[in-house]
Amino acid sequence: MARRQLLAAGLSPGVARREVVARRWRVLHPGVYATFSGTVPDRAQVWAALLRAGSGAVAAHRTALWLAGVIDERPDVIEVAIPHERRSAPIAGVRLHRARNLLERTHPAAQPPRLRLEPAVLATTEAATNAELVTDLVLRATQRRLTTAGRLRRELKAWPRHRWRSLLMELLQEVEDGVASALELRYARAVERAHGLPRGLRNQAEREAGSAGIGMSATQHSARWLNSTGARPTPPIKRSVTCAGTTRPPKPETGCCATAGATSPDDPA
Repeated sequence: MARRQLLAAGLSPGVARREVVARRWRVLHPGVYATFSGTVPDRAQVWAALLRAGSGAVAAHRTALWLAGVIDERPDVIEVAIPHERRSAPIAGVRLHRARNLLERTHPAAQPPRLRLEPAVLATTEAATNAELVTDLVLRATQRRLTTAGRLRRELKAWPRHRWRSLLMELLQEVEDGVASALELRYARAVERAHGLPRGLRNQAEREAGSAGIGMSATQHSARWLNSTGARPTPPIKRSVTCAGTTRPPKPETGCCATAGATSPDDPA
C-alpha cells in the first residue's frame, strides 16, 4: 500500500508509522508498505515497485514475461516501464524504462499491470546480447502457446527499429513451419536442409483408427519417410557357434547350440 492510498482512504500518515514501529507493517520502498509481516511474495514486490514508480507504471521486459508465464523464475531485478513524458527517481532493486505509446502496449486487464506479451518479448529481445537469448524467448513464448508467430510479426512491424529484426523474422517463419524448440530448429537447419532431406511436417496431428491425435516430431516424420521409400534398418547379424564340427545358430535362451557339452573353438578351455 502506498502513502497516497492511505490518505485517500481517510487515514493519516501516523497510522503507517505506528504499524511499522509495532512491526505489523514493513517498509518496502519510501512511502510504500507491506501491510503484513513475514516474507514478501514475489508478486507483492512487483506491486510495491509499481506503486513507488507512480501513475502509469507497468511491469516490463523480463518481469512482464515472468508474470505471463514465459519465464519460470522472477528475475532478480524488477523491470518497470513508465510513460516517456514522466521521470522517476531511482528505486532500489528496480530498473526503470521510459516508453512511448505505453498505454497501447499495456495489457488491458492483467494484474499487476504489465506490458502485453508481444511488446514484452520484443522489448526484452531488443536488449538481448546474443542470438541464443532471442531464440530461446521466442520459442518459449510460442511453444507454450502464449502467443503466435502472427501476433509477434504484427507487433514487430510497429517497431521502427529492432536490432534483431532479421533474426526474428527468420525465427517466426520457422515457428509457422512447426518448429517448437531449439532442438527442432537445430535439426531443421543442420540436418534436414544441410543434407537435402524432405521437409518435415513438425508437430502435426496424426490420427489413427481408435486413437486421439498425437503431434509427431520432425524426426518421426523422417523415419516414416525412410520406411515409405523402402529403406529399412540393417537387421542384426546372427551369431553362430561350432558344435562338434557343425555350424548352427545358437539357442536364443542360452546362446549355445543344442548339442550337450559342445562349445565353440573360440571359447577358453
